[in-house]
Amino acid sequence: MELLLSSPIGKIAFSRQQRDELKAMKAAADDIVTILTRFDNVFQPLGWIASESTNLETARMALQLVDEHKMDEAEQMLCTDFEGDNLDFLSMRLRGSDYFFKRENILNEAFALTKEKRYLAAIPLILLVADGVGQDIFGLSIFRDGLDLSEMNAIAGHSEGLQSLTATFARRRQAFNNKEITIPFRNGILHGRDNNYGNRLVVSKAWSYLSCVRDIVRAREDRLNAKPEPELSWEETIAMREETRIQEKMLNEWSPRPKDHLSGWTLSTDSLEEISSLSPEATLKVFLKAWHKGNYGEMGKQSLYYVERTVPKRAGEIRECMEGIVLHDAEITEIDDEASYETNIMCRLTLNVLGHDLTDLFVFRVQYVDKENLPVVRGHKFGGWQVVLNYIGHAYDLKNKVRDSSENDSLGE
Repeated sequence: MELLLSSPIGKIAFSRQQRDELKAMKAAADDIVTILTRFDNVFQPLGWIASESTNLETARMALQLVDEHKMDEAEQMLCTDFEGDNLDFLSMRLRGSDYFFKRENILNEAFALTKEKRYLAAIPLILLVADGVGQDIFGLSIFRDGLDLSEMNAIAGHSEGLQSLTATFARRRQAFNNKEITIPFRNGILHGRDNNYGNRLVVSKAWSYLSCVRDIVRAREDRLNAKPEPELSWEETIAMREETRIQEKMLNEWSPRPKDHLSGWTLSTDSLEEISSLSPEATLKVFLKAWHKGNYGEMGKQSLYYVERTVPKRAGEIRECMEGIVLHDAEITEIDDEASYETNIMCRLTLNVLGHDLTDLFVFRVQYVDKENLPVVRGHKFGGWQVVLNYIGHAYDLKNKVRDSSENDSLGE
């Protein structure tokens, strides 16, 4: 990419700002690849692998602890991604797949037991779900020796990812062992050979493994359901070239707006004249009004989903993560047109979180996408604005902070 951007063609095809944006995107992508690759190298022997659900910041901090020769602390940090609201979020992700949803009764029990720290009972249930999903998809236990779990379009789909981790979990455990283990050995646990497995590390690694299985399942479904690209007629080829020309023209004519052009707008004193109906702020306004009224269905309609979801299903998923957070008011403090298809809108939110009033600054990402959820230049006739789901993770963080603060206050009394 660097050669392209520095070439004469690259300098003609992209503006200086666009070249800078592409270079920044490449640097960020390279950083992610470096972190995830090193994560697998360091933690795979211990029972962890990177996947689509890996929290990049947690991975980064865990690797920093490793550099400080604090491996035990690093593993304990990784466990936090499978506890509390993070576990609730995983529950929502798993239920998005029919293979997992039809085992909801087992999953719900495993989630409840994990939260109660009854790990001896939770871990076998998690492994049973993995076994069952494998039977559905491959006709064999997912822990069967020689089963091909590779998927090139999944982060965990390489040979040293889920394939290698499964081989570790499926090791034969013939001798009775009463010493504590830190890896969820499937055969040892389900066949009664490993007796002392009920700890935080094993249950977290089991949930992490199930999350990776979910990612592999989704990648496999996408690959098998992908339709072959039809051969284009001459007329369609000409139309595609014309569409490309139109988008290039729109991109060249686009420029970001001043960051303060709408600062001061509030939900409580909304003025329709201030916001263009075709702007990202208009979509965010609809979203915020729906949140204020507790209308989770409308919030779902305005949110960007990459997986097909009915409106009731979206509403249920959003309700699960946003419940307990009431929006009283919102004020736009800054609007940053980050790219031709994306705008970041900083808002000062007045909230009640689990009974506690607080003010919070949050940046909503709003993207202009077509019917396939692919980004297009703003203003394109086939596009529309959608709110990115980054608010879900922030909602969980807010609730965690309030709970932690309440616990600390109670301890100090």
